[in-house]
Amino acid sequence: MSSYVPVVDLSGWFGSDPVRRRVVANELDRAFREVGFVQVVGHGVTPAIRSAAFDAMDRFFARSEDEKRRATPTDPEIYRGYSARLSESFSYSTATARPPDLVEAYVLGADDVGRPADTGPHAANVWPDDLPGFRDAVWTYYCAARSLSEQLCRIAAMALGLGYGALDMAGNVWEWTSSNYDANSRVIRGGSWYYNAHNLRSSSRYSDGEGARKVDVGFRLVRTIR
Repeated sequence: MSSYVPVVDLSGWFGSDPVRRRVVANELDRAFREVGFVQVVGHGVTPAIRSAAFDAMDRFFARSEDEKRRATPTDPEIYRGYSARLSESFSYSTATARPPDLVEAYVLGADDVGRPADTGPHAANVWPDDLPGFRDAVWTYYCAARSLSEQLCRIAAMALGLGYGALDMAGNVWEWTSSNYDANSRVIRGGSWYYNAHNLRSSSRYSDGEGARKVDVGFRLVRTIR
């Protein structure tokens, strides 16, 4: 295994030249196969977008505890807004009892995907209402980073010889696959907005009865590009 982290320039992916797109896919594929980590450049998330978001976060976390807590959701089940020190404990996810975490965070997510915002994975974001420019800067960065993650999935799909969009982040329905779970059911992959955020990823796998008709199970259409 190599002792360095390779750098892959993604700029060729965003053009119309299929040869350059294939080169980017091959380079990313090689980096992950041979090293397992990669630094990407030419990704389109501009320095101005990054700087504005980081400056906004610096201003938010420089505030007093009382001011930051005004961006805390009223329902503790909603994972949005300000998360104070000692309010979370990562160790609980490993079934280990340890003191709460000292980290503080500001959490936001996709509340623009077409589902009425509630307490689930698409709950409305909680924005500070007295910090000018914060929402615009942070949301612009979030959307740019989300778009980049979607493009990385598409590059990976090409590298693996899959259809364009085959690894796109899961949307509002479970997706049928071509794999049989057993004699009477077929594998479906993540994930429906009826369930929690863990299921909203293409790696989640469940099964349903062959030929089942449900409002949260459907298809994703993809096309092969060369």
